[in-house]
Amino acid sequence: MLTEIAGPGEGLLPLIRQAVAVMCVGSFAGGADPQPVAQLMNTADALSRAADQILRLRNDIARTPAPPDSAVKTPSPAPRLSTMPVDHRRIP
Repeated sequence: MLTEIAGPGEGLLPLIRQAVAVMCVGSFAGGADPQPVAQLMNTADALSRAADQILRLRNDIARTPAPPDSAVKTPSPAPRLSTMPVDHRRIP
């Protein structure tokens, strides 16, 4: 899940950062007020730093061996419903 959020190619944060950066470039070219554009650029930079930090933490967690007694227990699967067709017609 962390890769989907912060992954360098298709992660959510890098894609948002890219969209914000494109908006900044377009705003500068369009002659927009530089202060809001600078704030957008700072936001894009913060998104990039956050994505990097999330990936570093993910990698650190992946390298840390889990204690043997802390294994993740998966819940038992839900009981399967019968696949036999049910006849809802009344019998006279």
